[in-house]
Amino acid sequence: MQHDEVSASRLTQELDWLQSALEEAAEAGDVDLDVRRSGNVIEVEFPDRSRLVINTQEAVSEIWVAARTEGLHFRLEADGRWIDSRSGRELKAALSEMLTLQAGSPLAI
Repeated sequence: MQHDEVSASRLTQELDWLQSALEEAAEAGDVDLDVRRSGNVIEVEFPDRSRLVINTQEAVSEIWVAARTEGLHFRLEADGRWIDSRSGRELKAALSEMLTLQAGSPLAI
């Protein structure tokens, strides 16, 4: 799928899902995460006050994730998975790894 085929509503749906998944992961992992959303930006604050930010970039139809250790840009593939354009990592797996590293406790999306 070409990146220009992703609609704004699809990006919003993905953010809706990610917000719910983050809240569920924090609850399941018994980690005190502060998950906030403003428009197309989700900000996760960890107990140590570090942050992870997820936002959509409608102009390029991507989901960007910035964590303490790295920043990734995900594009929707034909098979429905969001894949980082540089590393080839899948969004859910990469986000789970970043959350676990930053929280210091296992968290899975």
